[in-house]
Amino acid sequence: MKTEDLRARARAHLYGFLARAFRSEDETFGEALDSGDCRTRLASAAAVLDPANLVEPVRRVLCAAEQSKRGERESARIRAFGFTLRGTVPPYELEYGRSDVFQMSQELADLAGFYRAFGMEMDPESNERADHIAAELEYMLLLCAHQTQAEEEAEHEGLEHLAVSQDAQRKFLRDHLGRWGIGFGRRMAVFEAGGFLGECGTLLAEFLASDCRALGVAHGPQHLELRETGSAEELIAAQNCDASLATQDGGGNEAEAG
Repeated sequence: MKTEDLRARARAHLYGFLARAFRSEDETFGEALDSGDCRTRLASAAAVLDPANLVEPVRRVLCAAEQSKRGERESARIRAFGFTLRGTVPPYELEYGRSDVFQMSQELADLAGFYRAFGMEMDPESNERADHIAAELEYMLLLCAHQTQAEEEAEHEGLEHLAVSQDAQRKFLRDHLGRWGIGFGRRMAVFEAGGFLGECGTLLAEFLASDCRALGVAHGPQHLELRETGSAEELIAAQNCDASLATQDGGGNEAEAG
């Protein structure tokens, strides 16, 4: 197997594992954490990609998983993410930074465009925004799988698809996941120090920094501040409401004038 194919598969495994770690845990993930195959694949992925920076974080994640139970891990997620959009460690990209409302709407539209380009859609029943950390990690998993498939295709077509996949990965890390995921991971590591989610936060931060370096992409800061006022969803909803009221008022005034 070619080196690039090995790396793509290793990256896909880490992205997929972290996506599941930051979602509400189901029984199958708990079983996977207990399996020797999962541990071997995680350790192998770290060794293939960046032994100096990833082997130790993976070891700590596996130790934390061994010392915790599913219920404890789920309670930690609730404490971190909360029951609203603005928990202590929000898992949403747009809850960090200082973007205005128009820019936030554009960012969500941009994410949706990335996803649609490779056939990924958000589950309408999940009530989850496109900027959730797990959704962005799953998208990178999809791109890595697309890269692996492209490398197995016929030479000419495969090279074309490979270039498209790699370009999408660089752009997505530059514009989205690599810009905020490291800060999110560090915030989680501080909040749940020594726990499973905290160790996953450290692994996420180290992995994203390593992946950005490997792809030649400038990554975001180690520390991010939360948005000062309201959640992105609340602000966008308020803007849409104001726009709707303005339209209604305008229509009413026109009717009166007529």
